[in-house]
Amino acid sequence: MRALQASLLYYIAVLGVGFVLGTIRVLLVVPVLDVRWAELFEQPLMLVAGFYLARFVVRRFGPFAASRRLAIGAVALVLMVATELGLTRFVLGLDLAHYLASRDRVSGAAYVLALAAFALMPLVAGRRRDADNPVGPSQGPDRSGPATIGKVRMATVRKRRDWFGLAGWAALCFAASAIGAAASIQAGSFYVRLAQPAWAPPASVFGPVWTVLYALMALAAWLVWRSGGLRGNRLPLTLFVAQLALNALWSWLFFAWHRGGWAFADIVALWILLLATVVSFWRVRPLAGVLLVPYLAWVSFAAALNHAVWQLNPQVLG
Repeated sequence: MRALQASLLYYIAVLGVGFVLGTIRVLLVVPVLDVRWAELFEQPLMLVAGFYLARFVVRRFGPFAASRRLAIGAVALVLMVATELGLTRFVLGLDLAHYLASRDRVSGAAYVLALAAFALMPLVAGRRRDADNPVGPSQGPDRSGPATIGKVRMATVRKRRDWFGLAGWAALCFAASAIGAAASIQAGSFYVRLAQPAWAPPASVFGPVWTVLYALMALAAWLVWRSGGLRGNRLPLTLFVAQLALNALWSWLFFAWHRGGWAFADIVALWILLLATVVSFWRVRPLAGVLLVPYLAWVSFAAALNHAVWQLNPQVLG
């Protein structure tokens, strides 16, 4: 019964967050970006919200064994899919075939992956709970003594520390973004004047992509920081800050100083540091490593693009 209650609460909470973010997307984001990029921009926010909602539900009704947590996610997934198909049929008047045909292929594929991630969130979010309760479910807290009051206070302090930590890592990542953006004020007009390979994306793509990637970076660093602090995870977090500095430097080398060769050397060094960061993050928290994989993929693509544009524009980017 507790597992079913957890499934229902998780489903309702995710549905509510999805409704709020969907409204913001349709009213504010779609007019600025197209539908594809608006939906892709929304997915990381939903994943972050899903993780914390799953953790709250597992802690509220648990502890649960891994199989039960997996079942919670599966039931919630079935309810979410059933709700979407019902709304599609009875509100939009579309059958399944027409609905699938109406979805953008790229953002639709990302949405399917996000649904799978939502189903796995209770399993992932409950791992820390398992570590905190190795013996099994408690028989109920003793609320009568000062020890319990102390534990409650410590939990409150820890919670505040976690939120401040998340804000701090987000501020650091977006500060690096701002430093790079200061060199990229005229990047759009400069980029379109360059000779480019046929596979180069339009300039409008880079802003939304980097916004999502910086958010994922902040979350990944925060997860590692929570698992042992700066002292306990000095090497992974030092690698993270170092690659962030190279990230900010690249915009100045390429857009402000027009040094294509130096920019390419910078992004190669960034790729090496980032790969080391992904591996070190994975060893501390696998989820943190996974969150950096899209960033690594994008830097790989950006390195290839940097080299191609540099070779096509030797007079401008010499």
